[in-house]
Amino acid sequence: MNFFRIIFSICQGTGIFPELSRISLLRAFLHLIILSTLLSGLMSIMRYPFIENSITQITQVITDNFGEVRSSDRGIIPSIAPEKPRKVEVMPGLIMEYFPNENVDPKALQVNDYNMGIVWTPGATAIWIKDVMVFPLLYSETILQEHRKVRVEPATPDGISSFIKYYYCADNKFDFSSIRNFTARILYSGLLFSYFIQMGMIFFGCLLFTTMFTGFYALGGGIGLSGVKYKNIWLIGLYAGFPALIVGAVVSGLNLPYVNYSTVYLFGFLGYFFFIVSRMQRDQLKRLEKMEK
Repeated sequence: MNFFRIIFSICQGTGIFPELSRISLLRAFLHLIILSTLLSGLMSIMRYPFIENSITQITQVITDNFGEVRSSDRGIIPSIAPEKPRKVEVMPGLIMEYFPNENVDPKALQVNDYNMGIVWTPGATAIWIKDVMVFPLLYSETILQEHRKVRVEPATPDGISSFIKYYYCADNKFDFSSIRNFTARILYSGLLFSYFIQMGMIFFGCLLFTTMFTGFYALGGGIGLSGVKYKNIWLIGLYAGFPALIVGAVVSGLNLPYVNYSTVYLFGFLGYFFFIVSRMQRDQLKRLEKMEK
């Protein structure tokens, strides 16, 4: 059966589910992979305008507070007050903190107040994600040749300070034509990375919730009432979540307030799944009544 015909039929009504319940597991996995790939791409495309606006906003804030970015014999420095430590919120949830040397005071870092942050020093620049880890952003290849290994640190004040000292090198250079080009490269790289994260989230999240709730349904005696095997119920649950996956992806791409992908998918999947199995139970009861007569 054609993938797009299945999607159209699922969104149109419940008549196709008896046929879908007999499909092979391999084919069902393939359909989920295709849908995960398409929806992840849709979410990334819908976020493109937001990325463009973010590039403009971040570039303006950095330029207003730091001026141009320059390469010097000390490393990468701002054209405005290169000896002055400072911090600025470049956008909601993201802070940039500048220090004129490798001595980054852990107490000065605002790790607990933001979701992400950039720590800029002349010899090394790092980006951290709260409760995750620190990643190198701008650093000299000389330092990697010297240490011969990449360092991993948690996103804590002490971890960030240690990370900067490890990567610090005055040979650090800014090889971009402008701040905007640098910002664009970071954000578009993040968008590409998020594409694969979203694809995995959709695929494995769907498998997890389908297995969990169809398992609860089976343990509660629902299989006997529906007159089918667990495999059939699992396949029905998998495909019942497809419309909710599509709506959830659109909601996520639009970045709507108060609702998110997970909430939309969970309630949409459960509502449609129980509607389908209630129809199946009703049909099963009708068949039993006819047999008794």
